[in-house]
Parts: sequence; C-alpha cells; structure tokens
Amino acid sequence: MKRLLVLTLLAALAFSFSASARTYFFDSIVVGGSFTMSGTSATAFTGTTFTVTASSTATFTATSFSFVGPVSITGNLTHSASTNSGAVYVGTYAITYTQTSSYTVCTIPANADVLKVEVATTTAFSGGSGTTVNIGWSGTVDGYASALSVRSAGIAAGDEYANLGDVGSSARDVLAQITTDDSAGACVVRVYWTTATPGSP
Repeated sequence: MKRLLVLTLLAALAFSFSASARTYFFDSIVVGGSFTMSGTSATAFTGTTFTVTASSTATFTATSFSFVGPVSITGNLTHSASTNSGAVYVGTYAITYTQTSSYTVCTIPANADVLKVEVATTTAFSGGSGTTVNIGWSGTVDGYASALSVRSAGIAAGDEYANLGDVGSSARDVLAQITTDDSAGACVVRVYWTTATPGSP
C-alpha cells in the first residue's frame, strides 16, 4: 500500500536529493509553508495528489524534475530555465459584457513567438447591437485579430496571420479590446506562444 505523507509546515521545509536518480510514490503529498526542492539528478514524484500551498516562495531546482499526470496551477507561474524552450504557453483572459475597454491578456517575453490567438465564447453575447473583440498590442490593437464576433458560442480564430511569430527584442503585452452594448455574454481570450523556433524538432 502506498504511503500517505502529510507535511504541514509553519516555517521553511527543504527537500534535498543526492547523486542518484530517485522516484517517490505517494498517495498524497501536502506541503504548507515556504519550501525548496533541489537535487543534482533526475527526481520524479508519482502520486494521486501533489499539493503545494506556499505562504511565501515555492522553489523547484533539479537537473531534471518531472510530474507524471495532470498538473494544475492556481495563480501565476514564473519560469526562467532555458530548458523550457520547447514548451507552448497559453495566456488567457476572461471577458464579460460589462467590460468595454482594453485588457492585458499576457506578456510575451522578448524574442518569443506568438503561434495563434483565439476567442472562445462560452455565453453568446446578446441584448444589444453587437460585440466585437480585437487582439493586438499597444498602438496596434487589432494586430492579431480584428473585430472577432462573439455573438454565438464557439471559437473564433485570429485573422491577422502576418503578425504572428517573433515579437522582437522587447517583451510585448498582448491586449484584448472589447466593444459592446450587449446585456449578456462571456468569452475567454487565449494567446498561444513559445520560446522555441517554430518548425524546429
């Protein structure tokens, strides 16, 4: 039978892994408090639930660190390792009919590539003359998508394909601009980006 490990911390907790690769099996691991996980070799956690509730900072440092199974993160995730260069990231922003301005969906790092943008309408906008969504950046609010309709449920893809790709030498805030006089409706703007070179293996 797998072990149940519950660790509740009021201060700092440190896990240190030595030279050889290890895999730890738990039904549930719950860690509360500020902690650091580090190792000089590959380390893997396999279990039903892995929950980290950090009162200050949660740090993972290892030559190779893997999670087997779905990973859910509530809040912001910040990464700095170049080994993440092959990952595809998704920035999202939820919009309802009460919002009538420009909003920052996410910030794309310098030299990263925007792969695609889309609007997923979960509740069709209705009650007025119409609602449209632009996706772009400061000075070019429709650089990735121009006047996408959200009057019916479903996904509308960005239509300004020429502007996809490298954002250049400076980070870029991707903006969603909504124009509406409707009295109902909700959607989610999604921006897909990567730091890998498109088309590379």
